[in-house]
Amino acid sequence: MAFGANTPVYLLQCITYQIIPPPDINNLCDGRFPCLVRGVGTGGLNCDTPNSRCISIADEIEDIQFAYACDGCNLGLNGGIPDGIIDDQAGSQAGFDQMDFISNNGWALGQMTPDKISLVQVNIVGRERFVDQGFGEGIVANRIVQAQPLQISDHNHVAGLFAAGDLAGLNPPYASTRRRMFTRTIEVRNPGR
Repeated sequence: MAFGANTPVYLLQCITYQIIPPPDINNLCDGRFPCLVRGVGTGGLNCDTPNSRCISIADEIEDIQFAYACDGCNLGLNGGIPDGIIDDQAGSQAGFDQMDFISNNGWALGQMTPDKISLVQVNIVGRERFVDQGFGEGIVANRIVQAQPLQISDHNHVAGLFAAGDLAGLNPPYASTRRRMFTRTIEVRNPGR
């Protein structure tokens, strides 16, 4: 195929976002783990490998989850043909809602193809680096801590963030560190319709 003069050419690259847990044996977090890294892994999608080209973009990030809303990936709706309306996966009376986001799916199987993605929801859990000293100037008494770990989408921290059973061994302990969850929903700019 020949392209004419001034035809735009675009580089498409698979970028990996990954949480690097302790111990950070490849020193991607520069001693400030866990951290969020971004890049192209050497020999695959895993950034946590020797001589990785991935770089740390945020310290103290414990979890990241992507969930997708699609149009045309449910055969039961409009025969699986995209119609400009996000698919109601859960079949709720309200139409599209939070239950219609899909996570951890093989986006190359059957109707679940990347060109059907219309929205991407990004959830990030970040924490303070050091043990929380209270909620004000020297106020330590009567502070409230969260008894249960934050859970985003289908990531259950009670069962272990990085490996089953790691919750009890976290240093500092989970309940002594302040955390925040950040959620953003992004509309895909040029869906493949």
